[in-house]
Amino acid sequence: MKKKQNHMTTGLDRQHLTNIRLREMVIKKQPMETYSYQAIADFCSLTKERVRQIENQALKKLRQQENTQLWKELSY
Repeated sequence: MKKKQNHMTTGLDRQHLTNIRLREMVIKKQPMETYSYQAIADFCSLTKERVRQIENQALKKLRQQENTQLWKELSY
């Protein structure tokens, strides 16, 4: 049981570290500056594919939240 907790903690720590690194990129970003998947991957120690997957997951969550909010507005 302890191994699972350590593994989960490590996963959360890595996710937390990635979030901090991404925020750091955003703070340093100049207006109209964009980053490639590769630049983000290099900065966060991830692969380009993993960055793409994370982006897709985030967009999916945003769409679900949008639909939920719209449904709530229509229900009232």
